[in-house]
Amino acid sequence: MSENQPNFLTELKRRKVVRVAAGYVVIAWVALQFFDLVFDNIDAPDWVMQSVMAIMAVGFPIALVLAWAFDVSPEGVRKVPGRNRTFGLLVAALSVASLGYVAWMFLGTGGDETKPESTASGSEIGVIDAIAVLPFESFSEDRQDEYFADGLADTLLHKLSQLSNLKVIARNSSFQFKGSNKDAREIGKILNVAALLEGSVQRQGDQVRVIAQLIDTSNGTHIWSSSFDDVYQNIFELQDRIAQEIMQQLQISISERDMLLTLRNGTDSPEAYDLLMRAIQAEWDVDRESFNPDTNRTLALVDQALDIDPNYVQALEMRSGVFASAMFFSADPELARQNLAEAISSAERAVEVAPQYAGGYAALGWANIRARDVLKAEENFVKALELDPRQLDAMQGLGLMTISDDPQAALGLFTRAQELDPQDSFVYRQRFFALDALGRLDEGIAALQDGIERFPEEHILKADLAGTYISDMGRLDEAARLTSQILESDGLNRLGLATMMDVWRAAGDADRTTSWLDLFAKRFPDSIGVPTERAAIYLLYGNAAEARAVLESTEQTPTFRFDRSTSIGGTCLILGDNACLEEHANRITAWLDEYEAIGRTYGPSERYRIAAAVLRNAALPLSERNAADIQRLLDDSEGWAVTGGRGSRYTGYLRVMLQSLLGNDREAAIELQGTLAIANDGFLHRDIFRLPPERNPMVTRLADMPEYNEWLSEFSGRREQTRGALVQMERDKVILAASDVAP
Repeated sequence: MSENQPNFLTELKRRKVVRVAAGYVVIAWVALQFFDLVFDNIDAPDWVMQSVMAIMAVGFPIALVLAWAFDVSPEGVRKVPGRNRTFGLLVAALSVASLGYVAWMFLGTGGDETKPESTASGSEIGVIDAIAVLPFESFSEDRQDEYFADGLADTLLHKLSQLSNLKVIARNSSFQFKGSNKDAREIGKILNVAALLEGSVQRQGDQVRVIAQLIDTSNGTHIWSSSFDDVYQNIFELQDRIAQEIMQQLQISISERDMLLTLRNGTDSPEAYDLLMRAIQAEWDVDRESFNPDTNRTLALVDQALDIDPNYVQALEMRSGVFASAMFFSADPELARQNLAEAISSAERAVEVAPQYAGGYAALGWANIRARDVLKAEENFVKALELDPRQLDAMQGLGLMTISDDPQAALGLFTRAQELDPQDSFVYRQRFFALDALGRLDEGIAALQDGIERFPEEHILKADLAGTYISDMGRLDEAARLTSQILESDGLNRLGLATMMDVWRAAGDADRTTSWLDLFAKRFPDSIGVPTERAAIYLLYGNAAEARAVLESTEQTPTFRFDRSTSIGGTCLILGDNACLEEHANRITAWLDEYEAIGRTYGPSERYRIAAAVLRNAALPLSERNAADIQRLLDDSEGWAVTGGRGSRYTGYLRVMLQSLLGNDREAAIELQGTLAIANDGFLHRDIFRLPPERNPMVTRLADMPEYNEWLSEFSGRREQTRGALVQMERDKVILAASDVAP
């Protein structure tokens, strides 16, 4: 052997086999680096790079054989005679090794997955306790199969969210990055997660291939990647295999209960599952008054899924949600009742067929809210959170239910919801309402401003902030700027038109308020905002009788009863109609008692108690007024802020009126001057009765006092200065005029 080895090595060199081998390795390494860079930038599937590597591996022994057998000379390519047993064994060994490597790469352990494509592994970054599942990319020839890729990612998200030791970002937030060019590190920072699960789906006929990979968000490298192949009829087993493989990579503690929950599917029918995935992708189309259950595409797909599997709990849950949303936007009362009945029955059926599924209770809770059954709603939300502490719909619903009674608990629920769904713009409103109810208005405003910065196209956040500037701070210029941004995006937007009306009414400009109201009325003739704003304009002109007539022509509804009665009561204060005052005081008191009878608190109930007392006692001579009750209300409101947004504990002009009812004119005047203690020369443009304060008889009866006249001079001056600034902003095109958005 030792004698043959030098001769064999010499022969290898003579035939240039060593040179070819070295050259092949160098060229292959350079080519692999190039292809890896290119395929990574175009997000090519893993199998593409694996195929290149396989070709390189198989080509190596072939190149050696060709180098041994042929030589390139000036005369051309010629065959070199002679054989060598050692060389043959070497080539055979290399061939077996190459073929073995290719088989290992493509077949792996069992034929349905590949090994990680990179050297990174879960062990290198430790336990993963927070993850986001991004939409999977569809590589199917039929682009309409995109719903299937989204549905698969959504299903994996739901399965992983059952793990109690893993924070999984909600679909609403993670799916916002569909088609995004943001890299993993940036997405991870926005969502506050350690890893991203992404992948691709290719569906051809009955065959399905899924490639899934975990990405480390700290550096953008791959933690793990595998491919899975199966037939579509085995879709649920395929999903379970992927979920189990991912759970192994996460390195978190997984209980037996969690494992069972992740492997639970709502149906055994692939056909029903496919229909629901199509429904999830479809436009809901329920935010218009033209919703028709007979033609709505989403509802049709859900019902087809239920025809196949009547116990498909996720389909029942979605059906309830569609009808509940449709009921909320229905203009026809009878249609609204029908939609509500369908929402409740679908949710009740979901609870019946799957009593351990939290989503059914959450859906029933929201249907209960639409039915104004607050006790049942709270009961179902609590049950949902007992089953799944991270059920977002229940979390947000319960927060809204408790915001009046326990705003601190509501804030905790909304904060937790924001952690799980940081890209949900609605949760910024919820946090604002909770902070506002706690008297932390500055923090509430900061929450809205943060939401606007993140979601500049969300008009409702701007409208909320503008409304706070108008009602509580007198910052009408800032409100007008925000409202103009809404109208520049959508000139006939309901929120924009209504808020700009509020701006000019607060500034005391009846003419411009009327111009904006005319636009609003043309676009939304059936809105309750038309008569109420018309009444407010009459009050600016001092015409209380016309204002009352307009308000009394409106229909009293569950959502428009407190404001309707206080507004009518305000006109009756001016008109001195004692019977009207007593009537609406009694109505307000009865409604508040209804809430107390069921152990609930209506948000601004404390303020409405005072409003009812003002109406009731204003109808009586001073000697017959209930001084003890009025004094109790004064004591209870001691220390309240002058303004507090939508919270329940702020006074505005309430304490002025209470002192006035008791005949404490000096104390009333002091309280009145205190209403000017608003930063940046702000002012409160109206009271709880929607009256300009200089029109309220409980205030104007102080007109003989110097303090009143000082207040009136300062209040009127601030309002007129603000109005003048707005007019100039309008002329300078800083804010929009009504003529700028006229249809």
